[in-house]
This record gives sequence, C-alpha cells and structure tokens, in this order.
Amino acid sequence: MDQTLLKLHRLGFSEYEAKAYIALLKYSPVTGYELSKNSGVPRSMIYQTLQRLIDKGAALPIMGQPIKYIPTSAQELLGRLRDNYNALVEELDEKLAQLSQAVDYSYFWNLKGYSAIIDKTKQLIADTKESLYLSVCKEELVHLETQLLELHQRGCKIEILCRGEADLPLPNIYPAPQRSDEERNLGRWLTVISDLNVVLISEGLQDKDCIAVWTQNASLITISLRYIKYEMFIAQKFNQLPSWE
Repeated sequence: MDQTLLKLHRLGFSEYEAKAYIALLKYSPVTGYELSKNSGVPRSMIYQTLQRLIDKGAALPIMGQPIKYIPTSAQELLGRLRDNYNALVEELDEKLAQLSQAVDYSYFWNLKGYSAIIDKTKQLIADTKESLYLSVCKEELVHLETQLLELHQRGCKIEILCRGEADLPLPNIYPAPQRSDEERNLGRWLTVISDLNVVLISEGLQDKDCIAVWTQNASLITISLRYIKYEMFIAQKFNQLPSWE
C-alpha cells in the first residue's frame, strides 16, 4: 500500500475506498464499471464501495443513463474530516475529563536510554512556567540550548550548574566544583527541577543503558534543590578565592 493509500486508510477509508477515491480524482465523471477498471477495485465490490464513499461525503452521483460518479474535491473532503476530527477530540476531552481520576505523580517513573532522557529533559524545560534549576555536564547542555534560550526569552528564572565550559548567553551559570574520585567514577550527571514541581535525576549518562528517574515527590524535589543550591554556593565562594599564581 503506497503512502497516500496508507494515510487515507488511517483516516478511516478501507483499501477499496481509498483506491476508488484516488481513481475518481484522476478520472471523472465515470461509471461504476469504468471506476472498477481504473481503480483495481473488483466489479463485485465497486458499487458497495461507491455507496460508502457517498455516505462519507467523498463522492457524488450524477443522475443519468448510466449513472456516473465524481469525487468531492480533496480540499473540501479534508476540511470536513478535519472539522469532524477536531469536534470529536473536543467532545472526548470533556467526556474523558469527567471520567479521569487525578494521577498521583508522587510515584517514581523510570526512563532508560540517552535519547529518552534528553527528550524528557527538553519537555520539562519547554513546560516550565516560572523557574528551572539545572545541574548538567557540557556534553548534555549542548542538546538543551534551544529550549533554554526560549525559556529565557519567556522571562523564566534559570539557574544552571555546569561541569565544563558552558557557551550560552545566559546569566546565572555556575561552574561545578571539582568532584571527588568516587563521584567522578559515576560519570556524567543530570538533574532538572521544573517549577519546584517535578525533578528528573540521572547519572552515568556516558553509558549506553543509562537510566533516569523523574517524579513529583516533594521530598526528593526539596533534597535535589538543596543539593544544587549548595553546589552553586560552593562555586560562588570558590570563584571569590584569591589566585595564588
């Protein structure tokens, strides 16, 4: 099935309906017999298929001897399908909202794999309304530049603790203090706190099977925030020390 047929199928057309409609767009007006030849739809199924297209508003009969058929224009058909889809989504949104119970996001949710972790981090940044705290290594920071700059343009508070050089035109970027040998063995890390409401934590991002956890658990958000602020405080104090060179 080619891409056009496949996409019509996803919009609710059967294979025969999609083939017949495409053939109508190419050749019309045509009789049912002619459409069967042009579309590849079996003669035994062509009139049933045409009736379904008429019911869908995708085809129109022209009365005469014999009856011929023309297609509804693609623009009109897709406009009608779009309106029907949007109306259905709005109706479902209201109905499902009445049925849904509040989800307890104090549970811990796991993410596996580098791409999944970065994608979730981008989403958290994009969804931030007021404030973002980010503890990150330069290797991951480069993947988040677009989202961070857009967040800054929206006027949100951003504080970043970064290991390695951060080449971003943003205020409040602090160089991460040197880590102990034990901490360095954990590799690259990432902590994101969005609106003091959700936190994502990951370490070992250099590994293929790296794992992250995200949650709205208030205790873990508080602990993570204290850790990031403490590291930022140390970074500020370290930068204030005089040089001995």
